[in-house]
Amino acid sequence: MKKLALPLIGILFPLSVFSQFSLESSSTLPRANDTIVKQCVEYRDPGRSGANVLWDFSELELLDDAYTISYGQIGDSLTGTEHRTTYYYGVSGDSLFFHGYEKNTTWMKYVRPELLLKYPVHYGDSLQSYYQGLGKYCTDLSLDVMGTTDVKADAYGFMVLPSGDTLRHVLRVRSFKRMAEGSDILDLRRFERSLLSPLLPIDSIDCRLSNDTAILEIETFRWYALGYRYPVFETVRGVTVKNKESKEFFAFSFFYSPQEHAYLSDDMVNLALLSVEEVRSRVEKKSVSYDGNENSLGRDILNYNVYWETSDETVRLDYRLSGDAEVAVYLYDMQGRTLVVCPVKNYPDGFYSQEFDFLEMDSGQYLLLMVVNGKRYTEKIIK
Repeated sequence: MKKLALPLIGILFPLSVFSQFSLESSSTLPRANDTIVKQCVEYRDPGRSGANVLWDFSELELLDDAYTISYGQIGDSLTGTEHRTTYYYGVSGDSLFFHGYEKNTTWMKYVRPELLLKYPVHYGDSLQSYYQGLGKYCTDLSLDVMGTTDVKADAYGFMVLPSGDTLRHVLRVRSFKRMAEGSDILDLRRFERSLLSPLLPIDSIDCRLSNDTAILEIETFRWYALGYRYPVFETVRGVTVKNKESKEFFAFSFFYSPQEHAYLSDDMVNLALLSVEEVRSRVEKKSVSYDGNENSLGRDILNYNVYWETSDETVRLDYRLSGDAEVAVYLYDMQGRTLVVCPVKNYPDGFYSQEFDFLEMDSGQYLLLMVVNGKRYTEKIIK
């Protein structure tokens, strides 16, 4: 990768902007001719939402060979191709939409496009959209799909990747998609007329979601890091809901190695952001070494995450200290009874993990309390 001298970056991007970064179209909108590498890894519960989260994915096992996603342009549509399937996207104003997909056997057009992102995206921002698609399978079946998508930038924090690399400024975006699907014997003339028909009223989509015997719910988390146009990590989990009973259909995690982001050499915006972050980190380290206490910078020294490691058996607490701290951890039930005590202890900066065995505990709600240098952090755990 070429190294560039950018002496005016500090003027363009003040150091103060990096306490929380947002998704801007200039730095995170997909571009034609970009190629990124995607690899399936062991599934990991996304963990909590909120501020100062630690996502430690360093122990995840790589499951399959990596493959590429290639972006292109067809007319006004931006395309992304992976595994012989082409996905179509469109940009209108400040918004990114999904327009459909096609592969050898299936063609799907979203006559009501799905709203994916509206720029800029700040922590806490949310949106909802309805979508409607019509398609066909070979020459045999007509297909229809409709539903809702809820998107929220629900967390930000610090990440350790499966490669061992660390990323300090990470924003997570959650997408929750509810989908009703149908199929029928293909009548080509009727199908072509349906493509030109008026869109269904939103009330009709809500009614279909409420009354279908089975719907699919897909929850996707994408982690975006400062200086990279595409997500660096992703989890996707699908659940079928039939007669009000949910059953997991699939669950995958994907790693997009930053070292394999081949587009970076000509992505001047993100190269600039990475260069400024490198300068900012050096400045901060000098300040910390001078004071001997990162709290003097006015930043929280704790990043943490709480998640189920094994379903209904083990809860894991991962945390990172960016300075020396006194730490104590407690677990309570909702009646206030103390179940676990990890007494106050001095810890140097670094990464730590704690596991809590829930195998013999009753179903219900529990409260995990961390006290770090006298500051309290609480998380509710539901078994």
